[in-house]
Order: sequence, then C-alpha cells, then structure tokens
Amino acid sequence: MLALRRGGCVRLICMRKRIGARRRAGSFYGTVVASKNVRGWGFSESIFTEGTITPLHTHDVAFFYLVVSGICQESFRNTERVNGSPSLIFQPAGEPHRNRWKGLEGRSFNIEIGRRFASLLDSNCPLVKEPVSFEGGQPVWIAQCMCREFRLFDPFSSLALEGLAMELVAACSRELGRCDERTVPNWLRQVRDMLQEDLSGRLGLSEISATVGIHPSHLARSFRKHFHCSIGEYQRKARIQRAMEKLTSSTTPICETALELGFFDQSHFSRAFKCEIGISPRQFQRLRRIGAPDTSE
Repeated sequence: MLALRRGGCVRLICMRKRIGARRRAGSFYGTVVASKNVRGWGFSESIFTEGTITPLHTHDVAFFYLVVSGICQESFRNTERVNGSPSLIFQPAGEPHRNRWKGLEGRSFNIEIGRRFASLLDSNCPLVKEPVSFEGGQPVWIAQCMCREFRLFDPFSSLALEGLAMELVAACSRELGRCDERTVPNWLRQVRDMLQEDLSGRLGLSEISATVGIHPSHLARSFRKHFHCSIGEYQRKARIQRAMEKLTSSTTPICETALELGFFDQSHFSRAFKCEIGISPRQFQRLRRIGAPDTSE
C-alpha cells in the first residue's frame, strides 16, 4: 500500500512489492556530502546529478527524506509519484522503491529513525505501516528546521535535532490520523476541493451546502467527523499551508501574499501565520534563505 497525503488527507493505493537491492543503515544513493549520527538517529545530505536513476531497492531502517531541490520521481511496481521541493517522504523499512532525479541538481536531506526509538513506536502507529508523502504543512516545516540545524551544527545542534526528530514523528502521525480517505463520501471530497480552490474565505456554509445538495447542519457535522476540525479551521490551515509554499518559492511581497490569500492585511496574516506555525512570515522566509543550498560555486 502507498499513502499519498493531499488536501489534508491520505490516499491509499494498492501495489505489489518486489524485493530489490538492500541498503544498510547510513547508506544512500547519490553523493553523500555530509552525515551525522545523533543518539542512534542518522542524518545526511545527498546530491544527485540530473537523470540519476536508482535501482529498485529497500532500506534496512525506516527513514524520511526531504526534497531540498530538484524533482524526485519515485516509482513502485505499479504506481509513481512526483515530489518537488519542498516535499517530505517517509519510507518504512523494507519497502521496495526506485527514484529518478530531474533538474540540474537534486538534493535530499535524509533522516533515519533510530532503531531504539523505532522499537518504542506502537504497532498501530501509521508510520510503521505505509509510505507517505507530505506536501507542505507542519511536517515539512519541521524537516526544514532540521536541515538548517544539520548544516549549522553547533554544540547545541545534537540536542535540537533529537528533539525535532521526535516532534517530526509525532506531527506526521497526527496528520495521518486525521483522515482515512476511504471513508470520505464523494460529496465531502467535493467540499474539500472547493475549499482548497477558493482560499479567500468568501464561500459560506449555505453556498457550499447548496452546491453539493446536503443540508448545512449535516455537512458541518460530517466535515468535523472526517477531518476533525470545522470548515473554517480547515480553510484557515489550508491558507497557511499555501502561504508557506508561496513564501518558499516566490519573491512576492508578504503584503501581496496576505491579500491574495484573503487576509484583511499583512498584520492579520502575520498573526494567523504565527499562531499556526510559531514564527512570523518574515522569520519563516529568513530561515528558508539560511537553509537553501549554496549554488554560488
């Protein structure tokens, strides 16, 4: 099974597995430019030239990898997914997969889960079972912070990395536990898509219910049941996630981003962003610049 997280949910795709080349702990394809081991957790950064294709392989240790730059096309026996920057991918131990890197230079930041920590995870933890891809949101933000700590690596970075690694596992597990796509009615998927497409906040409950032909009170109850938040809370989180993507990949001024996403002004946007992420949009942009790869050579 493959779990692909889009629009706040996880889509499960059946696939057949085939055993391929085996990579032991700390072993990754590409050119590993730096690596560290912190209390059993493995951290490394890899560079891939354009067109690099890995054979079908497995890893002895469960791990995350953050696509820092480039595009990584990940293939399984009967499915593919394309991961751009920034995307965070989790692979359980023993899961066969193949990667193809596109773009002038691909970079990944790799996070191997410590064996001792992995043994403490409950067998029902979603991360024990399925591969999953996160596109934006809290898990990607935490991984980007980890990448920054890894590159700086001062006397306090070991403590910071270990704490962030545990926080990452918790954040990913929480995201995965929010919604099982298989149980979501088609009309509710339509509602979710409407909210994703119009982040201005102009859509009202009455307008949405009329569009899908469902009574407003039933719609509101069903939405909270499946997505564990209200329609307003969902759209607020979706707007912040879109803002993170724009702040990462665009040079658009913060005030213009705020208005484009339906906030009253930059002050309103900054308060909402800091409430959700923990830092201001400007601080987020500054950290992204520090964590970006050096391409001056």
